[in-house]
Amino acid sequence: MRTISLFVLCLAGLLAVSRATAQDIDLGTMSPAGRVLLQDYRAYDGRCRGGSGDNSETWVACGARDYIGVLLNDAGYCLGEKDQPGFEMVWHVCTPNSNRLEKP
Repeated sequence: MRTISLFVLCLAGLLAVSRATAQDIDLGTMSPAGRVLLQDYRAYDGRCRGGSGDNSETWVACGARDYIGVLLNDAGYCLGEKDQPGFEMVWHVCTPNSNRLEKP
């Protein structure tokens, strides 16, 4: 039983470390306009991903999200890096290896 508890504790520690390294950009380092854009992006992304595909509001949310993503790119923030799995992508200050979103 003690071995199982130690294993669970170690696993929890590893998960905490991986989450700490794969977090979005610190909002405190962004400009006020950048923070608003990122908050709007996240709100529309939730509506886009959570909405029904046959509901026009879902399509409007997806379009708004995509447009805001381009504005974030123009402000120097990018979502993920080239060849990175989608579930690992986070917003960060753009680098040469960063994904750029295409204009809708």
